[in-house]
Amino acid sequence: MDKSAVLFLSDIVTPGWSKDGELFPYTCVTSKVKIYQNEKLAVYDHLRLKPDEDVRSLLQLEGNTHIGSLFFIHPSVSEEWIETLREELSSFPDAHFGVSMLPIPGCCFRILAKRTSRIEKVFAAIETFIHRTIYNQSAISWRK
Repeated sequence: MDKSAVLFLSDIVTPGWSKDGELFPYTCVTSKVKIYQNEKLAVYDHLRLKPDEDVRSLLQLEGNTHIGSLFFIHPSVSEEWIETLREELSSFPDAHFGVSMLPIPGCCFRILAKRTSRIEKVFAAIETFIHRTIYNQSAISWRK
């Protein structure tokens, strides 16, 4: 991507589920995100989940079953902007998340949860925050 380009990328990893509502684990998930800016590798993220038995076990997802990742790259992203985002997301007291500055103007956001809908709700709040603080607009209403 060009240095002036903008990227919004999100992904949610979930276990499988059956008709009776039971979750079943995956054996391995590997996600690699490589972001090139002006033909140079700027961001490399490698997420590997390989639960031995239960993805919710200690040191796996700490009792959670879902993990969400969101990358946002924009020239206006700064440490101050990220701190304001953290404050905005404090209204989600049951969300377990982290947000970090990237080596280029942008951030990586990760969230752990027990339901896809919880991650989607937090991602929607982030998108609303982005539209309000960077574009001075209301959020876009997406349709599937």
